[in-house]
Amino acid sequence: MHPIAFQAIAFVIGIAIGVVYYLILAKNSKNNKLFFKTLFICALAIILIHTIADMYVIFHMEQGAKSWFSIFILSVFHSLEMFVFQTHFFDNGYQEFLFGSSQSPGVAWLVYVFVITFILAILTSIALLIKAINRRKAGRSWLVANKDKAQNVHMFFLGGELSSSLAEDILKLHPDQPRLLIDYPDPEESYMDLSIWEKIQRLFKSRTEEDLGPFNAIVYSHIPLNEARGKDICQQMNLKDLDAFLKNPSCKVYLLSDDENKNLQCAEILYNDGCTAEIFCRACREGVNRMYEEAMTKTPSMNVHLVDSSYLAVRNIKNCPELLPVNYVDKGVDENGLREGWVSSAFNAMILGFGETGREVLGFLYEHGAFVNKESKKSPFSCVVVDRKMDTIKQAYSKSFPGMNESVGITLEQGEIGGNDFWEKLSQHIQELNYIIVCMGDDRINLRTAVDLVQFAYRQGKDLTKNFVILIAQENPSHLDNVTLQHYNAIGQYHNCIRTFGYKRDVWTYDNMTNESLKARARNFFAGYMRASGVKEDPQKLWVEREEVIKSTDDYALHAKRVRQRSQDFANCFHISTKLALIGPEIYDHRHDIAQCIPPDYSKANTHYTGNDEHVERVLHYLAVQEHIRWEASHVALGYTPGQRTDEVMKTHECIKSYDELTPDVQHYDYLVIKTTFDMP
Repeated sequence: MHPIAFQAIAFVIGIAIGVVYYLILAKNSKNNKLFFKTLFICALAIILIHTIADMYVIFHMEQGAKSWFSIFILSVFHSLEMFVFQTHFFDNGYQEFLFGSSQSPGVAWLVYVFVITFILAILTSIALLIKAINRRKAGRSWLVANKDKAQNVHMFFLGGELSSSLAEDILKLHPDQPRLLIDYPDPEESYMDLSIWEKIQRLFKSRTEEDLGPFNAIVYSHIPLNEARGKDICQQMNLKDLDAFLKNPSCKVYLLSDDENKNLQCAEILYNDGCTAEIFCRACREGVNRMYEEAMTKTPSMNVHLVDSSYLAVRNIKNCPELLPVNYVDKGVDENGLREGWVSSAFNAMILGFGETGREVLGFLYEHGAFVNKESKKSPFSCVVVDRKMDTIKQAYSKSFPGMNESVGITLEQGEIGGNDFWEKLSQHIQELNYIIVCMGDDRINLRTAVDLVQFAYRQGKDLTKNFVILIAQENPSHLDNVTLQHYNAIGQYHNCIRTFGYKRDVWTYDNMTNESLKARARNFFAGYMRASGVKEDPQKLWVEREEVIKSTDDYALHAKRVRQRSQDFANCFHISTKLALIGPEIYDHRHDIAQCIPPDYSKANTHYTGNDEHVERVLHYLAVQEHIRWEASHVALGYTPGQRTDEVMKTHECIKSYDELTPDVQHYDYLVIKTTFDMP
């Protein structure tokens, strides 16, 4: 056969095999681990086949003494050269041997072997180069492809465990909404100081498809966001296409690093650059930070939310009805054994640790531990807070929350938790304590302290079967921590009284951060309250109007008032479980009918309850008083104090007083809250 025919057939066969090889690579391209494994196996096979064929050619071309080792080494190098697009296929000696001459017919089958291995080597080299480039450019390609349809994109700066956890939650809830991680350092920059061997290692390092985790794409910035200055921060990061996402109000930005100052700094940088995407910034919502949030939110195009990890952790307790304080007090009953809505035992709590979480816990306990007794007065409440740095905390706390003091049952004590003095004082309180929360800032210390507490309580003869719980903050416990907790809770004498709150996986969820479901519940409660009070206007319209006032008004007092009113709609949602726990089944099963007997306007009906059931009337009265006590406690926990008039700037409120001192019209507001609560599905 003519040499040209050999080459043509060989190339056709080689291309056919190459197409099949390409399809195999394409099929595995999305799974990096399988892709690189396929490349590696094929490269070894190509080298092996080509080396054997090359040794055969060299051996037969040589006419003198032969060194098998030298021929082998030469053949291996010839094989490796194929991957950089070099071949000896057309060398004179090879060409004459393969295609024949006047003295030799040639070796046709080797032509096919060399052509096929050469084509496959070229495809392998090209695939590896493309993959290496794509690993660097894939994120930027995603930006270019999606910038014109940048809708509902979730962008994570300052990545880390929380960003990945939240992105996973968003993936479950909204799989159609893209998730983008903007990371630093840029891998291309980080390669500069590596040795050649380290670069090869990184290039061939096995990376699975899960490397992207819950993210649709990862783009790398030339500088971290917190180092950007002035305008055009996307240009500084060398991510100009990112600007389309940052300037889209439907998109969201998450700044969730452990460094609060860095998060706030990045929020300010985005603010200065004119970012209109919704920003969620992890930072404590106290002092100047709250002022930052208000100031940035007042900008019409800006929507910034400070996400307080302590607040979210405590809200984790609120979302667990079985952990609420109402479950650790005795419910008052009448002569027939029916619950009437009051409590017959005191609520006595202790908080160990007064950091951010401890301060949030105190506000929670003061509000959710506010009950009414049989005399329609506030049931006894006490809370002892212990911290070894209390002397440096107490004054600042008292200044911000002047009503949270010993006169309302709150004692702030300096002390070394776990020291001799601590156990001596605890022995004086342990019999009366219902509720202990340990939040000292370290998962393992919290667990150890809780175990010490339950052992101490048992030795002191405390009844652990009734009205007693130890809650410990556990942000990210180890497997051994969980095993230890299960072990101690399984001890029969301890009655499973150690409970946890604040797990990252439970706290850092999309719903918790954005308040989506809570907002929906609060809007429903607001709508129900408007209907209960006889308002004819559309409640949804009124809600939207209030939100607009919060965002746009220049009247600080009006802004604060509307924010406070909205917060009560949220609070009422959390207190539904408490109110329902105070009533018996005879009320619960007929609560919707009972709600219809509460008139919308006291001044017209001249009564709070139009029914004839005396038991129901007493229950409604106690619940109304309890609601006022709860409302009063919530305002004191917000920093409000009693006043002759309501002043949002001075933080005084005229209704912070005994229920009996309120006019019947004002008292009826509490009945309307009960009516709305009973009417909720």
